[in-house]
Amino acid sequence: MLEAAFRTKNLNKTPPSNLEGQHGEEQEPDGAVLYQRLCRLLQRHQNLKELGFVPYADAGAYGGSTDNGDDEPSDGELGRPFFAWEGSLGMAFWALPPLYQYAWTTLIPLLRIPQPQQQLDWGQQVNDLSRVVLLINADNYTAWNVRKRLITETHSSIEQEFKLVNLVMSKHPKSGETWAHRRWLLHNLASHTDGPMSQEVIQGDLDACLSVAQQYPKNYHAWTHRLLLTHTMGLEQVTKELRHLETWGRRYVGDHSGWHHRQALLLRALHVSGFVDATSSVYRPDPQLYAKPDTPAPHSSREEVIGLWRREFWLCRKLIVVYPGHEALWFHRRFVMDHWIKYLLPHSSALTATFYDHHQHQEDGDGDEEDEIGFRPDERGEDEEVVLSREARFIERCCTDDTQERFEAQREAGRAYLAWLLHFVLPHDRRLVVAGHEEEALDPTLGPRRRHASNS
Repeated sequence: MLEAAFRTKNLNKTPPSNLEGQHGEEQEPDGAVLYQRLCRLLQRHQNLKELGFVPYADAGAYGGSTDNGDDEPSDGELGRPFFAWEGSLGMAFWALPPLYQYAWTTLIPLLRIPQPQQQLDWGQQVNDLSRVVLLINADNYTAWNVRKRLITETHSSIEQEFKLVNLVMSKHPKSGETWAHRRWLLHNLASHTDGPMSQEVIQGDLDACLSVAQQYPKNYHAWTHRLLLTHTMGLEQVTKELRHLETWGRRYVGDHSGWHHRQALLLRALHVSGFVDATSSVYRPDPQLYAKPDTPAPHSSREEVIGLWRREFWLCRKLIVVYPGHEALWFHRRFVMDHWIKYLLPHSSALTATFYDHHQHQEDGDGDEEDEIGFRPDERGEDEEVVLSREARFIERCCTDDTQERFEAQREAGRAYLAWLLHFVLPHDRRLVVAGHEEEALDPTLGPRRRHASNS
C-alpha cells in the first residue's frame, strides 16, 4: 500500500509545512486548478487500482521513478498535489480540503438544473465531479446516487463504475455506502442479463471482497457482499469456493464473518442438491440475484454434498484441536451438527461419499477416524446415536486436555457446546446418548452445570 511504502522509504524525512509558504504566510491552493490537474491525470491513467493519501505526492518518495507522467509544475514548497505510478494514485494531504470543497460546491448546482436545460456536457461534468468527491469522501451517498442516475441515463457504464468502486475501496474498505453501491451495480446488471450472471463478473466481485477482507479482517461489509454472490453459484462453484477459503479459515480462525460465509456456501450446496428448497426458512436467497437450479440434482450431486459436509466436520474439528479456545470455531461446529442431523443424517448411510479422500486425511496428520463425527458410514450405517457418541468423545477430549494452550477458554466453549447439544439437539428421551460420556469424563470440568443439564 502507498502509505506503507512511504513510511518505509521516508523514515527520516520531515513533511513540508502544511500550508505555509517561505515567509510563513498561509497559502490558499486553488481548488479549481487542483481539480483540472487531477482530471487530466485520471484521463491519462484509466486503470488505477490503488488510492492513497500521502504527505509527498511524488513517486520518487515511494521507491518509484520521479517521472510520474504529470507534466504540471509543483506548487513550490508544497510540491505536487497528485501522482500516478504503477496503477496507484497518490493524493497529497494538503490538496484534499480545497479540492473537495471545489468539487462538492460545483456539483450541487449542476444537480438542480432541470433535464431540459442541461447542456450537452452535463453528464461528463457530473461524472468527473462526483468521482473526485467520492475519492476523498466515500460515504457521500448523494454522490453515489448521482452516479446511479448517470448509469441509468447512459452517461456512464457499469464496467467503468466497477473500476471506480474498486479504486475507492482500496482506500475506504469499510465504507457502507460504497458497498451498497456495488450491490446496486450487481442487481442492475442481473436485471439486464438473460440467464445466469457472467462468471467473470462474479469472480471479479469474489476477488475484490477477498482482497479487502485480507487487508482489513473482520470486514462485515465485504463478507456480507460476498455472501450475496453465493446465491448465483452452482455446486461446482460452491465446492471451489469452500476449498479456496480453507486457507482463510486456518489463518483467521477467530473471524466470525468468514465462518458465516462458509455456512452460506454449505446452505447453497444443500439447496442446489435438493436437500432444501428456496422456500425453506433455512435458505433465504436474495430474490434479485437468486439463480434457480436448471434441473433436479442427480444422485452424484447429493453424494458430493454429503462429502462437502463431512469435510467441514473434519476441518472444524482439526482447527478446534490445533487452535483451542476460539468461540467462532465452536459456533461453526454447532451449525454443522444441527444441519447434519436435520437434513443429511437420514441420507448419509445410503450414499457413499467419494468427495473426501481418506488418504489426504491421514497426510494432514489427523488420522483418528474413530472420533470423527459423520466421517464415513461403516458396514452398520450411521444413526443419531453413533454420531452423538462420537461427538461426546470429541468434547471429552477438548474439555479434559489441560496441556493445550487457552485451556480455560477451550473448556468454556466446550461446555457451551455440550449444553446446546443436550437442550436443543436431543429430545428428552435421547439425552442419555451422551450422558454416559458426560458423567464419566466431564464431571470434573462441568460441575453443577453438568448435573443441572443431565437432570433436566
